[in-house]
Amino acid sequence: MDGTTRYPIKFAVGPKGNQRVRDEQRKNVHAVIRGHIVNAVWYYGDMDEAELAHAKELGDYFKEDFMGVDYDGYEWKQVTYNPYKYRTFVTVEDEQPVMTARRVVVGKEVWAM
Repeated sequence: MDGTTRYPIKFAVGPKGNQRVRDEQRKNVHAVIRGHIVNAVWYYGDMDEAELAHAKELGDYFKEDFMGVDYDGYEWKQVTYNPYKYRTFVTVEDEQPVMTARRVVVGKEVWAM
């Protein structure tokens, strides 16, 4: 199995954009997670309470369903990116760089396998 198939999700940080954030102390778009969307729950600003509750319920369902599966011993790790501290995405647990993943769940937190 090649690396593309095994780890189809890429965490990318543009080094020039990262440096610009540090120099200007102002955010800019320079970091992305590239992959294929499997399930999505959309949120928009003018949702009423019922729509918001439904979206949250679906998001929790997909997260539990997706993250509850055993994938041959691979672990889920929480991932973060702070351009003022790091030059790559890192694990929250031990600040190890994250460049690829098999699966990713994005919500209020980002989790990668």
